[in-house]
This record gives sequence, C-alpha cells and structure tokens, in this order.
Amino acid sequence: MPPRAPRPTAAPHLALVPTLVACVGLSGCLQSDQALPFELEEGATASRTIGPLGGTISLSSGVAIVFPVGALKTGTQITLTPRLDAAFPGDAGPIIPGTVFDVAPAGLQLAVPAQVSLRLPVKNLPAADAVRLGVATASAGRANLVASGSYDGTSGLLTASLGTLGPVAAVLSNDAIPVGTGLPPTLGGGTFWGGAAPVGVWGPLLADAGQRFEASCRPEARRCFSSGMVQVWASEELLDRLGGTLVILSPRLEADLVFSSMDAHGFPTQALGSLSLKGTLRAQLGGGVSSYEVDESFRTGTGSAAPLATGVRFANNRMILARTSDGNDRTMEYGLGPIGTGRLLTLRVEEEVEMENDDGSTTKGTVILFARLRG
Repeated sequence: MPPRAPRPTAAPHLALVPTLVACVGLSGCLQSDQALPFELEEGATASRTIGPLGGTISLSSGVAIVFPVGALKTGTQITLTPRLDAAFPGDAGPIIPGTVFDVAPAGLQLAVPAQVSLRLPVKNLPAADAVRLGVATASAGRANLVASGSYDGTSGLLTASLGTLGPVAAVLSNDAIPVGTGLPPTLGGGTFWGGAAPVGVWGPLLADAGQRFEASCRPEARRCFSSGMVQVWASEELLDRLGGTLVILSPRLEADLVFSSMDAHGFPTQALGSLSLKGTLRAQLGGGVSSYEVDESFRTGTGSAAPLATGVRFANNRMILARTSDGNDRTMEYGLGPIGTGRLLTLRVEEEVEMENDDGSTTKGTVILFARLRG
C-alpha cells in the first residue's frame, strides 16, 4: 500500500495542510454538454453560469475549475479560454507549454477559494522537476505562484486553490530552496558590541545605542533562494517519511528586530520587533507531490497587534525572548558575524512535525529554518 499523505498536527508554528484533489481525472470534471475537440483552436471557450451552490467548468484541452458552495454570492458567467499565442508573465518561473488559460471575469474575488486543475504533458516532464511545479496567476503584468497545491504524476493533474479569477498557468518555480540533508551547522552565538543606534520607527522607543537587524525577501522582489537569506534542513526521519526530494517553494521572509539596553558583557536585555517566515514545503510521495504550508511568525510582547519591547536573555549560543506573541518564551540558537561593513545575525528555528502512518503509529521529524538578518 502506498504511503498515506501526512496529516496536519497541532504542532505550533508549522501548519501542514494537504491540498485535496476534487477530481480523480480531468475527464471526471468535464461537462456532459461540452464538445471534445481533437484539435485545440484559438478562441475555443467554455462558458457557464455558476451560482452560490457552486459548480464545475472545464475545457477538454486541459483545465477544470471546481467552485464550492459559497464561492460566488450571485449567479456569475464563468468563461475559460485557452491562450495559445498571448504572452504570460514569466517572473514566477518557466511556463509549461499548453497550460495557459484565461479565467473570466478577471479580478473577481471569491468568498471561498475554488480549485483549479491543469493537465500537464507527463511524458515531457522530468521527474526531478515535479516538486517545483505550481500554478501561477497573472495580474497587472506580473505572475505570482499560488502557495498550496499538489501534483499527481500518474494522471498529470496539477491542482491549486484559486482565490481570485484571472489568467492561470502551470510553471516551474525558480524560487525553490532545496531542503538539506545531514546536520546543519551549529551557530556560534556572540556579543552585540559595536552596533549603531537604531533608526526609524523604533528610534524614539529604544535610543540607548541599540542594534537593529532586518531582512526582507519574497517571490515578487528579492528572492530568498538567490539571496541566501533562508536555508532549510530536515531530519532523517522526515526525509525517510516524505521521500528524498523536498523543497521550500516561494518563501517569504520579513524581519525587523532591535536589541537594546546592553549589559556589561555586551548582551542586550531588551528586544523589540517581529519575524515572519512563510513558504510551501513540497514533498514527492510516490508518483505525486503534496504541499504543506510553513508559517513561522512571531512578534515581541503580548496583548497587542504591534510589537512591544520585551526582555531577552542569552545562554551560550541561545537567545531567549520573553513573552512573544504566542504567549510563550521563544528560544532560538543564534550566531553573529561580520558581513561587509555590517553584521549578520542568523537565527535557527526548529519545528516538530508529527505524521500518522498506515499502521496507526506516528513519525516525528524536525524542520530547521535558518533566517539571516543584516544589521
């Protein structure tokens, strides 16, 4: 019996949410009154009015969209049109030929996400590229990868959630960080001497020669993969359970932390700011690929939507932030080192993943994220 996809657990900070496939094969999504052309023609379209009770629309050329109950508030005419010649933005990654479709009315936001399925040319797709596959949407001349999704290598169906209607295409993401094997390096800790006073919004609050560290990378701007701001490892147990091919797809890192009130040993006693690291873990399971959402986010202080200054203490190479936004202390391994004319702060975050096996037992593994902030 093939391994069953991991089931979401209650482990903090890492939500594993498999995407469900609504149709076993694309032919199961086709409308009974729809023509099945042997040859695709420019302008060949499918139109159907779908209301609050939901429904399905598809083209035999390789696309189907399932609208669940409540996705549309009123009866709306949905139209699918294949794009054979018109360009699709390439900033999300190389486009799989024959998978570009216009979904009208473009720009319509759905109250509940729909599910789009694209049929891919399986014979022409290298197996090693499967984990990089994703559905991209286009808007205002840019393409953005849809975070969640799955791929069935047997049927060639690529599926994803669709929150807003518009052009869609299957792409090979060029922002995919391979998940490393083996042990990640141990971070060396270090003191905070030599920093400059903070500037900007935190300056009036922490003006006693504190140090500020920042990082920002995302698919639509500076990419985390090419910038090296994010690295990922997985424990042996997790690699064995999910298979040897894993990537973090289209990660997004936003971090801004200020450390102040230095003690006599060069360590700060106060911290203020936030860190958010999100992405999609793609794992190859047998002939298919599943997606799981990674969301590691926190801010200092509790009881407020904005960061509040809180205590921070250090033990060897570990940093302990008191009272973060989840209500608990947060312990992270850290390392400080020079980079150019500034300093680099690397934070290590560990996430435990628990998965149920076919025999009722559970497998526990760890995902380790390194986030690099510059000060």
